[in-house]
Amino acid sequence: MAERAAVNGRFVRSMIRSALSDRPPVGFVRNRVIERLGDGKRSLNLKESGLRPIASLARALALRAGNVGGSTFHRLETAEATGMLTRNETETLKSAFTLYHSLVTDQQVAALRRGSSPQLSITPERLDPLTRRHLRDGFRETAIIQERIANEVAAEQW
Repeated sequence: MAERAAVNGRFVRSMIRSALSDRPPVGFVRNRVIERLGDGKRSLNLKESGLRPIASLARALALRAGNVGGSTFHRLETAEATGMLTRNETETLKSAFTLYHSLVTDQQVAALRRGSSPQLSITPERLDPLTRRHLRDGFRETAIIQERIANEVAAEQW
């Protein structure tokens, strides 16, 4: 029984580390998306850079709590209920996730109306300044939460 718990503990820590490797971009400079390593791109894949880091983190934290079912929002709430996320962190991640999802959905609907293929990437220069600011803030806040969790995992407080 203790051996299985140790294996499960290692598995959960591995899942959390994997989730923490999905990092959002740093932000935007002159209509270019700036990644963590300083690379600039003209488009932003919101599934890869926005939705996946939050969904992966929610999945890993819910797994640690022993609850693997439910939506991303449910998993974030589970992490909050077990003390792995604060209320503010949960609301921040939910808001960012909602923004990213809305942008992807809006873009896909617009593409379908134009008769184009739906894409997961957006071009920052086509976004209004307020939306870009909200995107950047969501990326930064997600990265801050990821960093806090990474430090706790590294210190083996979990």
